Amino acid sequence: MMNTFIRLLIVTGAFMPLFCWGQAAQDLPKDDDNNLLCKLLEHDHSPVIQKVINNPGKYRLQINYTPIDRLTRTHTKLNTLRLFPQDGAFAYPASMVKLPVCMMTLSKLHSLAKYKVDKNSRMISDAAKGCQICQERDYNSPDSFPSLSLYIRKMLLVSDNVAYNRAYEFLGPDDISSMLRKADYPDVRIMQRFYTCDTLQNRQMNPITFLNSKGEQLYFRDSFTSSVQLRNPLGKSEVGSGFMNAKKQFKPPLSFEFSNNLPLIDVHNMLINLVMGKGSQFGISESDRDFMLKYMAMYPGESEIQAYHNRQTYFPAYKKYLIYGRDSKAKIDSNVRIYNIVGWGYGHVSDCAYITDKKSGAEFFLSAQLYCNEDGILNDDKYEYATIGFPFLKRLGEIILDYERSKR
Repeated sequence: MMNTFIRLLIVTGAFMPLFCWGQAAQDLPKDDDNNLLCKLLEHDHSPVIQKVINNPGKYRLQINYTPIDRLTRTHTKLNTLRLFPQDGAFAYPASMVKLPVCMMTLSKLHSLAKYKVDKNSRMISDAAKGCQICQERDYNSPDSFPSLSLYIRKMLLVSDNVAYNRAYEFLGPDDISSMLRKADYPDVRIMQRFYTCDTLQNRQMNPITFLNSKGEQLYFRDSFTSSVQLRNPLGKSEVGSGFMNAKKQFKPPLSFEFSNNLPLIDVHNMLINLVMGKGSQFGISESDRDFMLKYMAMYPGESEIQAYHNRQTYFPAYKKYLIYGRDSKAKIDSNVRIYNIVGWGYGHVSDCAYITDKKSGAEFFLSAQLYCNEDGILNDDKYEYATIGFPFLKRLGEIILDYERSKR
């Protein structure tokens, strides 16, 4: 079943994916006005832009760009342009999975309302198996107790991995798979924590207890093991020419058969639905939707979490790769707001964003992903994030923002 918002766009004729094919900048289509994204990149003189678009296969580049045309107060036209789509090819999503995990966490909480459990209830994670970790306290909250509200804020503000692990354990792979199927994302797989666990351990969920503010138990869920071992729908999904393990190099490519899989176009559409739709295809409420968007747009230092006010560690552009490139000294434009989710790992770097400019009225969706691993070896900590990945995303965001401003 296709999600409601995207279905509406197809019916109104406003959702028209455009595939811009080409293997190098000189091969990009030049005469068709519909090939706007191709032209914008081809005519930019930035060396990093030219380097990447002249080698899209090497960098596994893919870009999705959706201008927003508000034709009337009730009718909005979205026209998604896709450059170098990688449908059917694996790219490691890293923290991009945090967007659907946040939405699914808020959705599942609805089923616990009868126990008076909500996102602000204290959540105590116990450990019953070897890979599991206890968490009884979190001193980032006013009462020093963790909650799903706190974990979601930490994921959206600074892409916190421990917060993701707790939310993943709350959901469990079975419920995650069920919700993804119902939302019509058949190629998405979320089946692992963000620390070293084997495939069985990633199916084993912690005991969890929810408490009210007085410390009284509201709900207890015992440890359990997921019923099915999930696999990447793309098969072995091998990446690289070799990988490092315990300081030893192995020549076979690294397999991601049991790793998370989230195609860029899917997370792009998830963000469109969250921003533009009423609620979400995952069934979250309007208040939960507003809660997510609030923290997606915030800079870390704007939040109530005091640890994030340390600007040396959590600078404003900490997870705003598009436009700012993760530059700790970037000058932040007060008119621009970026609602986004990012990911980087195993040489892949990505950003999926809804970007607005208050001064010009510009607004658009932009997502991009590329692979920055010149030596082809994974786990050697030699990736070109700083020289290729982040600079490319920064300049890409600037190009599209400048164009959107010029339209107005």
